[in-house]
Amino acid sequence: MTNKDAEVTATDAGMVATNAVKVAEKLGLVKQLSPEKQAEIKRLRKKFYVPLTSVTNLHDWLDTRRWAGESGIVAGDSGVGKTMGSMAYKLRVPVQPQSGKQRHMPVVYWEVTPNCGPKQFHKGLLLAMGNGALQGSTEDLRDRSLDTLGLRRTETLILDEANRLKYETLAELSCIYNTEDLELSIILVGTNRLTTLISRDEQVDSRFGLRYHFGRMSATEFKETVEIWEKQVLKLPQPSGLTSKELLPSLTKAANNSLRALDAILRSAAIEAVIQGSPKITKDILKLATDNREQTVKKRK
Repeated sequence: MTNKDAEVTATDAGMVATNAVKVAEKLGLVKQLSPEKQAEIKRLRKKFYVPLTSVTNLHDWLDTRRWAGESGIVAGDSGVGKTMGSMAYKLRVPVQPQSGKQRHMPVVYWEVTPNCGPKQFHKGLLLAMGNGALQGSTEDLRDRSLDTLGLRRTETLILDEANRLKYETLAELSCIYNTEDLELSIILVGTNRLTTLISRDEQVDSRFGLRYHFGRMSATEFKETVEIWEKQVLKLPQPSGLTSKELLPSLTKAANNSLRALDAILRSAAIEAVIQGSPKITKDILKLATDNREQTVKKRK
């Protein structure tokens, strides 16, 4: 860049800053929400686990695997509720105190990081079990992971987003699976890409032969879930009638029977209703939320 170009760029930046100041002065300060509205929005932003039929069915399957010491795979499209269901299962089997400083962790849940190699795998697993000793070679970390799983008396190890594992990391799964002192169930959770990854290694594939398909909601299930969300999650002052013939079709189209998308749209709409001072989600508010969702999806594509 020449000095002249730099001067032009600096001049342009200065003009933009000057115009921004003028716009801000003209519009005035951004409006502040009342403490009551802020508290309501904070409530709506919190994670909320709902005992949907799809989730309770998954938990029944996980219970059987844990009691039988069997490993398997939970696969399905992105956004259908696999993560929420897996996290909720861990919360239903809480950490139990043991003698000394050790804790009994019947279920260990960890969300695999992107492009997860062997060393990264064991570091993440150790942190999930509350062990901060992350120094050393892959062999050191592997031994530490196995020891910690034993000390925690873990019965089920849930690895969410397991499709992010690198191919060479599959050997670490085999190592845990083959450790005789560990009588645990390893559950891999992920998209259908996970099945493709596992199939590349015959030994790993045979060890995870039990499969659970977590599918998208049917039309009936979707409607029932909308009702549950309106009553148990949103809990606005007045009913919004989200399952009415006027509102349900647009909501169904925007969410595409995805639990994650439905949750995002309804929370966004409820927050907008609070900001506007509306006691319920109106047709216009819902349209605003679904339009925002559609724009986000198009941008990702």
